[in-house]
Amino acid sequence: MPLILMSGFPCSGKTRCAIGLKKYFEENKNVPTKVISDHNFEDLNRNDLYSNSSKEKEIRSLLKSEVQRSIDKSSVIILDSPNYIKGFRYELYCVSKSAQTTQCTILCSVSNEKSIEINSTRQPDEQYTNDVLNELIMRFETPDPKNRWDSPMFVINFNDEIPFEDIYTSLFLKKAPAPHLSTLPTPILATNLLHEIDKCTQRVVQEIMEGQKFCMQGDKIKINSSDEKITYLKTFTLAELQNSKRQFISFAKTRNIEDISSIPSSFVQFINSRV
Repeated sequence: MPLILMSGFPCSGKTRCAIGLKKYFEENKNVPTKVISDHNFEDLNRNDLYSNSSKEKEIRSLLKSEVQRSIDKSSVIILDSPNYIKGFRYELYCVSKSAQTTQCTILCSVSNEKSIEINSTRQPDEQYTNDVLNELIMRFETPDPKNRWDSPMFVINFNDEIPFEDIYTSLFLKKAPAPHLSTLPTPILATNLLHEIDKCTQRVVQEIMEGQKFCMQGDKIKINSSDEKITYLKTFTLAELQNSKRQFISFAKTRNIEDISSIPSSFVQFINSRV
């Protein structure tokens, strides 16, 4: 069943929206709906959680695992958490694509000032500290509907009505994306195929290192063996690209590769999701 990713600053109305969607789907569409939330981990103080990168990474892993366990069941799944990291949203997109189901992103949009104002009206034990709140706002990687993993996307301002029917249509009346290299699990790849993947990805690394010498921020780096292009937002170091290459190859070991020519495009998508 479909996956809904909530996203937004702290105190932007994500939980209110998630609860409203659950009620709408169950009462108006007779569709069982499950909300998976970082609020489920009440033993962790939110300020302790978001000021500790190791704890936060652990919680993201637990949330992703719960989505993976639930997404092939009979309920709509709503992930009610900040989902502010682009790479994490991409991972969840791969989960829903592997399950051959639809997905949408809902951005609950408030200004920095509104987020701070709402936070100040909460009970003391429910408030973020100023440092944690400002840090979360600064780190937020805004979803972009031009990214396939963020699309379709609905932007809901704090006092807006929720577009229930539009969201329902995007999830139930549209075709799910077909699974491909980055989403279908298979046995470990043969050694010769891994060697080909290594060669393909190394060529991409070399083209990025060479192409970025002539780029300004926002330019696209053309990769000869791919229709996809690298979005140049920062200068890549060779160490960063080699690390991305290792991660991609590890990722590819458990994925279905029917056409080696798809590797460069998949690797470019992988890098873009982590910029």
